[in-house]
Amino acid sequence: MKIYAIKTDKKEIEKNIKVTSFISDNNELELVYFEKDKNSPNILISQGSGGHAYVFAELGYLLHLQGYNVFIMPKHGGYTINELQRRDIDALNYIKHRLNHHIGVFSEGLGELVVFYLTLTHGSVKVLYTKMPQQYSLKKNFTKPF
Repeated sequence: MKIYAIKTDKKEIEKNIKVTSFISDNNELELVYFEKDKNSPNILISQGSGGHAYVFAELGYLLHLQGYNVFIMPKHGGYTINELQRRDIDALNYIKHRLNHHIGVFSEGLGELVVFYLTLTHGSVKVLYTKMPQQYSLKKNFTKPF
């Protein structure tokens, strides 16, 4: 496990990080997470194509310290948008059944595109905050970009 930390002690992150798995399209996928408690709100991190889960370990840990359960998707590279949508939906369902329905999604890069399409097509994501260009955020029910 290679954790990239800038401001946080890596040992502190390693002490709190956990790994579980969920099933998507008959494949068992690793889901890195930091668990606060069953009633805390959840955040799913859906990263870009090049980043593996441990690249986001420090961000996940810092969000965890603010009172969230944080789950980080496995690396996205090498999959189609449809395959990645299925993976994100399966991860969201796993979190709902394991903990609760209070789930937000932080995404960037390819993960951001996947979450954008989920918002349009599946209703899995109700509100979208995005760093993507303004034109993507002009659809009904979207919020303004950062």
